[in-house]
Amino acid sequence: MKIFCALLLPGNLRRAAFCIRAFNIEVSLIGDKITEENIGLMRYKWWNEALGGIYNEKSALKHPVVLELNKVIKEHKLLKRQFTRLITARSNSIPKTGFKTMTDMEAYAEESTSPVYYLILQAAGLTDVKADHAASHLGKAQGLVNLIRSIPHHASRRRCLVPEDLLLKHDVPQEAFMSSRYVSTKGVRDVVFDIASSGKIHLDKARQLCDDVPKAARTVFLPAIATRNYLERLRDIDFDIFHYATHERSPNLGFNLFWAKLTRSY
Repeated sequence: MKIFCALLLPGNLRRAAFCIRAFNIEVSLIGDKITEENIGLMRYKWWNEALGGIYNEKSALKHPVVLELNKVIKEHKLLKRQFTRLITARSNSIPKTGFKTMTDMEAYAEESTSPVYYLILQAAGLTDVKADHAASHLGKAQGLVNLIRSIPHHASRRRCLVPEDLLLKHDVPQEAFMSSRYVSTKGVRDVVFDIASSGKIHLDKARQLCDDVPKAARTVFLPAIATRNYLERLRDIDFDIFHYATHERSPNLGFNLFWAKLTRSY
């Protein structure tokens, strides 16, 4: 759905958005593809060096995403710091045992998602405090939804990223999120509810800023529609993260996105 959202951007911004998101996908997949920590760190280092080569005016490495990044970064004068934040979030922010607190999870959600919006806004030539504020909240909301959606995947690998403070609050063992039976007990649903509620709070704050955000920036935030759609669907199935409906897409989502673009909303 992020691809469809990018297609709805103005033509001059579409290429940059695709490239920025492709970079984030490449970095995000390292943790899933690599089982040995040292090899993973080497991959992250490779991407840092690839960025360094671009910003130091050296020849770009022969990798399709790097070659496209080289063009987009130079055309739009994008800040290296935001790309580095995406790498650092993936390489440092998730301990092997998961998050200690909900605050830690929210911080990771922002660091792994909000820089994408900052970069796209920069590519659009938009410098606005309200837009940056909305990007921060939307990044947290979308990042938390991404983490919720990943729970079944991590369960299949016997990995639990759910914050320990929420597990203690609801008296839920880690094993409940690592079982191959994929059963959502009341405790599991309560934990997911808390994470989803935090995401909803940030999503609402981002949407409340809509009227103050420049109209040219609002299309950048169209993924908020998909984020809201997922949270509503999760609510309708009582926060059962292992329910098959979590993998389905609303038949009205495409129309809702197109309508939001026409009305300059998100």
